[in-house]
Amino acid sequence: MRRASINVVDLDEKNVDDALDVCAFPSVRNESSYRKGCEIRKKWLMNLYRTVGPCAKIVYIANKPVGAIEYTPLHSIPYFRTKRRDALYVHCMYVPKRYRHRGVGSALLDSLINEMSKPNKLFRQVPCRMLVTSASKIHGYAQVGLFKHKGFRRIKGNADAGLVLPLV
Repeated sequence: MRRASINVVDLDEKNVDDALDVCAFPSVRNESSYRKGCEIRKKWLMNLYRTVGPCAKIVYIANKPVGAIEYTPLHSIPYFRTKRRDALYVHCMYVPKRYRHRGVGSALLDSLINEMSKPNKLFRQVPCRMLVTSASKIHGYAQVGLFKHKGFRRIKGNADAGLVLPLV
């Protein structure tokens, strides 16, 4: 049996709802607090998109969104005090349980690593020097294991960005 192809695309104004939907649990989608949170998150994502460029990637299998990763340059995050202008912070990555172990998370990370290793808009047409994240186990999705599998390493004494992947 042939596996459906995995397609990774950058977030834009047309697919922002897909990025939000892929992370939603069906049991909360109709709750007003969830909908309000999605409205706030959508405005945030679109503001980032307009000011710094694509800030998320979405994975599709058979035209259905099945995973997403969100990120921004570390220096653009108000609560990080840094002078670095060469690091990308991965806010979150999520793949629903029924799509795990199919290469979806790897496709997201591989696409991001490949893109950031080259000159890009987020870093004024120069390559990013490192990816950082504070990945954790969320809803049973052990992101830490996948990040480590892809080469990220833990940094002692840095609670905000616990895993780092040097790109140069």
